[in-house]
Amino acid sequence: MLVAGVAGQFEAVGRPARLAHPGHWATGRHQCRGQPIALGDIAEIKRGYVDPAQVKVRFQGQQIVALGVSMNKGGDIIAMGKALKVVTEKLGATLPAGIKLVEVQDQPTAVAKSVNEFVGVLIEAVVIVLGVSIVSLGLHKRSGATRWFNRYYVDFRPGLVVGITIPLVLAVTFLGMQYWGIGLHKISLGSLIIALGLLVDDAIIAVEMMVRKMEEGYDKVRPATFAYEITGMPMLTGTLITAVGFLPIGIARSSTGEYTFAIFGVTVLALVLSWIVSVYFVPYLGTVLQGQATQTRRPAARIV
Repeated sequence: MLVAGVAGQFEAVGRPARLAHPGHWATGRHQCRGQPIALGDIAEIKRGYVDPAQVKVRFQGQQIVALGVSMNKGGDIIAMGKALKVVTEKLGATLPAGIKLVEVQDQPTAVAKSVNEFVGVLIEAVVIVLGVSIVSLGLHKRSGATRWFNRYYVDFRPGLVVGITIPLVLAVTFLGMQYWGIGLHKISLGSLIIALGLLVDDAIIAVEMMVRKMEEGYDKVRPATFAYEITGMPMLTGTLITAVGFLPIGIARSSTGEYTFAIFGVTVLALVLSWIVSVYFVPYLGTVLQGQATQTRRPAARIV
């Protein structure tokens, strides 16, 4: 048996390809004791499959030839999926009888489904947080009321402040993801869903502090500055401690760590941005939405 190793790869039968040993070339002939002999005299040269096969792909019980199309970094996988469907239909019409293109896995559809699921979860989170915040922060008891139907009243403004912070933090998080090159995929979308349950904590603390101080008789400006001065650093400490919990994922040096880095990056980015929004924007938004009526409102017992 004659084994001829090449440094490259035969692209066509008869095309020159350098052998593994310097000074030897294969063009359908082999140098033997100074006399060239044709490889066709001692072997059959043809193009074929690797035998034995290193990888076999089966679909619905039949052996197939698998073709994979991947997207370049930074591309739009949804647009690529639409363009690929058009090309596949045109190419399928030109194939000979007995050969057809069958789609085995559709990644653009999976990504679109994940995005739609995230949008649904986002809407649910906003509605749930808004409803819970309105009830817990805005439900008050009237002093001196005798009838049950006017004994309580609801102030929607504290809950509205908390509800506005969710889309605001997510919008800035998307900008940060684009700046640092974090793509929108299943891992990053899952990280955003995880962050939804954490990014409202700081806003609730700030609004709770403002509501409590206004019930004690302060005007609308002093509670806003109080929420920043007193709760700013404790909230930052809690945010950083939560972020450290995801640090092992961020510093993992492995193929899995490279793939799951988005969990650390997106979650930490959303948490830090939520703290910035809570100590700067939420107090300002609270003073705007509370209005002048809260300055003359009598302190009342609040149900928590």
